[in-house]
Amino acid sequence: SFHLLNQSSQGLDELIQAVASKGGTTEAAFRRLREGKFDQTLKEAIFAAHRRAGELSRPEE
Repeated sequence: SFHLLNQSSQGLDELIQAVASKGGTTEAAFRRLREGKFDQTLKEAIFAAHRRAGELSRPEE
């Protein structure tokens, strides 16, 4: 999903609308995640993992 979002010309809200039924369970879940600032937390987690992967890929001295 991250790859899809990264490669898409559509924004996150547009992609969600494409897969979430109006008034459905997915829409309710995403609404709650937005209220809890989950999107920012997820971004920070992905960047932290990316940084750590870079550190781990460096040869030890």
